[in-house]
Amino acid sequence: MTMTPIRISHIKPGQVAASDVKDRSGRTLLAAGTELTEKTIKIIKSWGVVEIDVVGEITESEFGSEITEIDPERLHLIELDLSQRFRFLNRSHPFINELFEICLRREALKQEASGDH
Repeated sequence: MTMTPIRISHIKPGQVAASDVKDRSGRTLLAAGTELTEKTIKIIKSWGVVEIDVVGEITESEFGSEITEIDPERLHLIELDLSQRFRFLNRSHPFINELFEICLRREALKQEASGDH
């Protein structure tokens, strides 16, 4: 059985958990083999889970690359700006880190769409 770790933001109903899904304290939220539904996805998100293993191979193209060819230097500048905004937060916490990544993607996409360089 092939397992692929995938960010929770890319999980779709109908996919199957390849391993037990656990919260940060190790409590099992879903057993391996459970088919994911809208409800179960919402539950595991609410527990701060940011990535799970799903059955099968998932490629970037299946869920789309949100940041197409963006200049690494510009991406670095966006990251520096966001780091200032997040400076009082614990970036090692899974929820805060996921929020940071979401903000980074959104800002990069916004700048890319507006042609802001």
